[in-house]
Amino acid sequence: MGDYYGDGFPEELKVTTEFLKRGQERYNIQCAICHGTSGNGKGVFTKYSTVVPADLTGPGFDDAANPAYRPDGKIYDTITNGWNQMGGYGPNISVQDRWAIVAYVRALQHAAKNPVK
Repeated sequence: MGDYYGDGFPEELKVTTEFLKRGQERYNIQCAICHGTSGNGKGVFTKYSTVVPADLTGPGFDDAANPAYRPDGKIYDTITNGWNQMGGYGPNISVQDRWAIVAYVRALQHAAKNPVK
């Protein structure tokens, strides 16, 4: 409400392996061109534009104590309505798929902070 965005997912959505796979699929189709397949903001689009997409795995983006933090609801809202130079994808991506993308972004952030050794 207003400028407050909550964390977590709607009760009716269960974050399962299948849900994350769907999020990965939708992310790769809709988001990776700008944000990169790893979420680092270095997608193919950046080679041809001066626009700098958000690094979704950058410091603080997933740390509630950091001013750069984005709660789940803010990420969902950004996908829906856009933010800064990013246009909204609400008409193109279903509600459930937007939440699946949010879950996948959280998985990308976790992977960036905990690389496989």
